[in-house]
Amino acid sequence: MMQFGAMLKERRKARLESLEREIFSARMHVKAERLYWYALLSGGLSGIATFLLLAYLSQLIIPLPFFLVFPALGLVIVLVWVSIALAATYGAFTAILYLPVVECGSRSLRIDLSLFHVTTYLYALHKSEPNLYALVESLAKYADYYGEAAGEFRQV
Repeated sequence: MMQFGAMLKERRKARLESLEREIFSARMHVKAERLYWYALLSGGLSGIATFLLLAYLSQLIIPLPFFLVFPALGLVIVLVWVSIALAATYGAFTAILYLPVVECGSRSLRIDLSLFHVTTYLYALHKSEPNLYALVESLAKYADYYGEAAGEFRQV
């Protein structure tokens, strides 16, 4: 039992390190631990909400005395509710943890789309003979006009 707990702790640590790298690449301003807890909380709340919604809707369709006559059917329906609620919990948890990957892909696309404008601006500045430091400084200064790729020069 002790080995299983250590394995789970090691797996969670590796997942948090991977999540931290993804968050850094996406330039999101949230800690990995906090995002993980947000995912757990949203998954749990969505599972509970799904279960309660299914219970309410099924009571509208099938009245309660029907379950008293056929208790096996009631048990099957509750198991279906639980399985759908677990699927909703997993879906919400996974979706929240997948946000940095989506944001990173979006940033990559924005960089690719703005790269043409950045290279054109750098070429025009290069023809006017400034040094490399002045090129990077100028591009970082006007990064709002030249998109995500120019914004990366602010990191330099």
